[in-house]
Amino acid sequence: MKKIGATILLSLSLLTSNSQNFNWIKFNWVGDSISHRYFGKTAIDIPIQIENLPYKFTAQFDLGASNSMIYGNAIAPYLATDKNLQNKIDTSLKTWIDSKQYPTFKGLSLKLGNVAFSKINLGYYKSYGDSLTADSVKSNTIKEIGSIGSDFF
Repeated sequence: MKKIGATILLSLSLLTSNSQNFNWIKFNWVGDSISHRYFGKTAIDIPIQIENLPYKFTAQFDLGASNSMIYGNAIAPYLATDKNLQNKIDTSLKTWIDSKQYPTFKGLSLKLGNVAFSKINLGYYKSYGDSLTADSVKSNTIKEIGSIGSDFF
């Protein structure tokens, strides 16, 4: 009996001493109406920081998307004023989105919630997403900037 108790205690101590502390990525449920009926949890938005841009962005978590991407229309005003971000667009490195090839943002630094990622490549889905006005860019509202697909994980 003492051997069984000692074995259990040893196993538990090994399990707890080797346990990992995972950093969870914060997310927000988003609701929407489908066929005139509202559902409170139709999509997941993840707070995202791109490079050192001081703006509030989100990306939709979409496991149906085979590639993670930044929407061209949404990022356009930020590209216009940030040479560092412009220089991250690599036209020789292609990303397939909806059966077409698009350039890739290469070597980005991202934060999803509080979890940092470095040297990440994301598709540059030109001419997609909501276009932002100058007033919208200056406002403190959160902008949806892209999608995080299955390739990210």
